[in-house]
Amino acid sequence: MKPHLVLILAAALLLSACSSSHKTRSPYVEVSGDTLKVSTVVLGKDVKGFRGPVPMVVSVTGGRISDIKILDNNETPRFLNKAADGLLPKWIGLTVKQASRLEVDAVSGATWSSNAIKENMRLALKELSK
Repeated sequence: MKPHLVLILAAALLLSACSSSHKTRSPYVEVSGDTLKVSTVVLGKDVKGFRGPVPMVVSVTGGRISDIKILDNNETPRFLNKAADGLLPKWIGLTVKQASRLEVDAVSGATWSSNAIKENMRLALKELSK
């Protein structure tokens, strides 16, 4: 066999082995060790609270949601904090599948912020499910 054909065959086998052992992820999902992180900065750019977008980063470690951070936004802190305190703990510790099936109600008095958080979570969970 010619040397260049051996190299091509070896490269093809290596690519095949690598692709079969790693699940293809969304371009919005960052992988670091056993933690997956998805940002909704781009995914949720059209998801608005009362005063604009409410981007988030959702982290999954060991198959369970380990952290949810709300990024810079223009929401009134009092309303956003009320919504975050009422909603975010409901998803922490769940698997992506469990969290995707969870139905949560908006926090009374912070409906716009609640709806933005819920929609951003839906988008993040959808990306994490790919």
